[in-house]
Amino acid sequence: MKGKKSDDVYLTIYGYKTFGEEHFAEEFFQMLQDANPAYLPHKIGMYEPIKTPFSMEVAKKMWVDSEKAGKFYGGIMLKGRKTYGDISWKNDNSNIIGLDMSRELVIKNNGTKKFIELAKKLFLWSNGVYGYACHISNLIYTPGLSHKTCLGHITWMTLYGPPYVEMFGKEVIQTAPCKVEEFARDRFILLTSDEPMEINSEMLEIQERVKKHLGEDAFCRKEPFRTEPLTMEDLIAGRDSPSTEGYRSPDLSSYITDSGKKGEDEGLVVKINDDGTMMTYKVKPEQKK
Repeated sequence: MKGKKSDDVYLTIYGYKTFGEEHFAEEFFQMLQDANPAYLPHKIGMYEPIKTPFSMEVAKKMWVDSEKAGKFYGGIMLKGRKTYGDISWKNDNSNIIGLDMSRELVIKNNGTKKFIELAKKLFLWSNGVYGYACHISNLIYTPGLSHKTCLGHITWMTLYGPPYVEMFGKEVIQTAPCKVEEFARDRFILLTSDEPMEINSEMLEIQERVKKHLGEDAFCRKEPFRTEPLTMEDLIAGRDSPSTEGYRSPDLSSYITDSGKKGEDEGLVVKINDDGTMMTYKVKPEQKK
């Protein structure tokens, strides 16, 4: 519908744990149901379109089958009347949980408290290191960069695990100018308002104060606008990506398995020729001498 405004709430959690066994599927969907039965999907799938009717038995089978199909990763997608999401994991031990729900569903019948508790449970369950939740108007966007380099900004809810607690300092997080709770050892949740809502000047001011308190060098900065076009040599050299210099980030190497490190710096650069054909160039990390 033209002009219709989205009013969704997003939850994203980055963790380090693989979920190949079927009991993890049961645990995941049970947590959704315990928080709110309406959070359970009506359909699930490994790819779009999502069209398989949900049941716990079907979900457990698809959960395990997804890893066999992916070889190096696993995960499934879920869709309900007012929910959408996915959970995925890789053989480097990393995982991502993403949920998209209507704000009405989240806050209805004082449901915000249960949503917050769900976020905490998922964070612990996935061995989370960083996560956030926000209204769509407060969504995080870090072009070309990941949380491994820098964080986006402070939103309605922010979750920090041990690596970020060590980086920022426990006392610094505890004294942040917002609501702060250590809900498990070295696991913190920061809230800048009582519930997820459309961004406003007061909330932005609080979030900016929290960011400055923690240290702005840990958050994505605005890159200067590029005025000159990139050459093919620039692309192959990786100059199309934003600079990663000057950021403060935690050491996550102990969380990542060796199988995930192999080839992580390799990629492809695609050149479109005048006749519409494509040529690809493989980019490899520079060999150490």
